[in-house]
Amino acid sequence: MTRRNVEEEITARLDKMLSFEQPLPATSDGKVNVAALVRMLGLKAADTQYFHKIDSIKTAVNALAAEQGLAPIGARTEQAAADKKLLNRIAEQGRRAREIEIGAITNASLVEALSEDLRGARAEIVRLRRENTSLRERLAMVEDCGFLFGDQP
Repeated sequence: MTRRNVEEEITARLDKMLSFEQPLPATSDGKVNVAALVRMLGLKAADTQYFHKIDSIKTAVNALAAEQGLAPIGARTEQAAADKKLLNRIAEQGRRAREIEIGAITNASLVEALSEDLRGARAEIVRLRRENTSLRERLAMVEDCGFLFGDQP
């Protein structure tokens, strides 16, 4: 039994369709209706796959589609891929926004903790300066008088 040359058969039927100047069937949203085209060419429903898989057939039909102002075969697939890519970008932006938000909250907590530490350090510096001043005054008195207050005979 001879093997069927699908590409040759479909191309021949497309040429015959062109000779009758029949337009390509279209969907309501302006795309090539491959299933209707397969029926119009008298092919089996299973042959629909070849319009998507065999580049020469797909290119020929897409050229006709362009002439007729229709979207090419696979336009839904391309749109779906573009939509998926866009949805992935949106999801990635959402993840980044959450990471930035978490980072901002973490940074705010760190700033608050560091500010509290700084306030404590400043208070300690003020206390130590007062103590230092007091000790200098006591030292000056010792140097002036020659004795400590608690060391008098």
